[in-house]
Amino acid sequence: MMPVLQTTAIPSLEEMEELSNVPEDELVQSVLRKGEGMRSREDCLLLQRATARFKFFKSIETEQHFELCRAMTTQRFRSDQHVFEQGDQGSTFYIIYQGGVKVWVNDGKGVSKVNDGGYGTCVATLLEGDSFGELALIGNGTRSGTAITTGPTQLLRVEKDAYDESLLKMHKIQHETRTEFLRDIFLFSDWEDTELTRLAKVLTGKKYEKNTTIIKQGKTTDQMYFIVSGRCRVLKRMSLSNDLQDKLMSVRARASEVGLHQGNVTSSLGSSTSSTTTMMSPRGAVGDEPWLEICELTAGQYFGERALLDGRRNAEHTASVVTITRAEILILSKYDFYRNIDERTQELMREYAGKFYFDEDKIRRTITKQHRWDSYKKDVMREALSPRHSEGGAAGR
Repeated sequence: MMPVLQTTAIPSLEEMEELSNVPEDELVQSVLRKGEGMRSREDCLLLQRATARFKFFKSIETEQHFELCRAMTTQRFRSDQHVFEQGDQGSTFYIIYQGGVKVWVNDGKGVSKVNDGGYGTCVATLLEGDSFGELALIGNGTRSGTAITTGPTQLLRVEKDAYDESLLKMHKIQHETRTEFLRDIFLFSDWEDTELTRLAKVLTGKKYEKNTTIIKQGKTTDQMYFIVSGRCRVLKRMSLSNDLQDKLMSVRARASEVGLHQGNVTSSLGSSTSSTTTMMSPRGAVGDEPWLEICELTAGQYFGERALLDGRRNAEHTASVVTITRAEILILSKYDFYRNIDERTQELMREYAGKFYFDEDKIRRTITKQHRWDSYKKDVMREALSPRHSEGGAAGR
């Protein structure tokens, strides 16, 4: 049994700073080796500071973090060693202190989904600071996948008693929040609560800094992405004739003259709603292949699904997505996509893509149409402001 967590005052910043100049790793390892109930307040402060950079600990309250530093233990693994196997009964939650872990799931639906080791499909690659194992503690206690180390690895262990005390409520709230987020996406508007909850539990959250490339044109990721907060732009590199490049530059210059951001081309490549309409514009060129800005994506929209719907293994992304601001993203793996997204919803995605997404030919036609419209407006404005037109108007009055 783990020791009962005690209510402790949140440590001050001054106390945290007192240990800032102490060589860290050796002291941390000595604290982790201490038995249950043997850690002092200073020991816990040291552990708290050493793990403060980890993604998992950034997601919880300072007091929760401090209390876990009293209770968590450590365990080391060799490379390619099993932490647990699918179907095991589990009572431990893990945070990666050093090393890495891959999680494999075998759904028993055929050899094509099973790797050489027989573990199934890799659904997650976890690194330092990532956490795993909570689904068994929230659910019926059964491990839903096999966790195998990718190299020498040290894990921090939180047993069920400590987990229930500090983290169970947090993870339940997180899943409820994600369920409500999914409910507001049109794809899932008629899903049952149980279906939404099941999907919410397999999503992985990640935060990206400004100007970070999330997916890259021509590369594969085997994931679908949902934007919780922040803004992203969709960029596409494609071949344009010199004439089309001149037309595009002309439209962009005209937009600048009249004080517009970048003009107006209806396009929703990779977005989940047709309301995103920003003009394509050169973002630098390689030979005769400029970068075109197709659209902007915001909270509640999704991208990356086309590579999964393609049906081919390792299908390449047709555009890049780059953050404009800091962004919080929920990620759905390819395995969980096919396991949780039914055929009807997949077909809805295809229908939407066919209606609103622009292929390269349509992009070229749109540039031409935009240039014609812009030229027409320019001619009308020139005619309206010409001296002959002005004099005629005065005579008419």
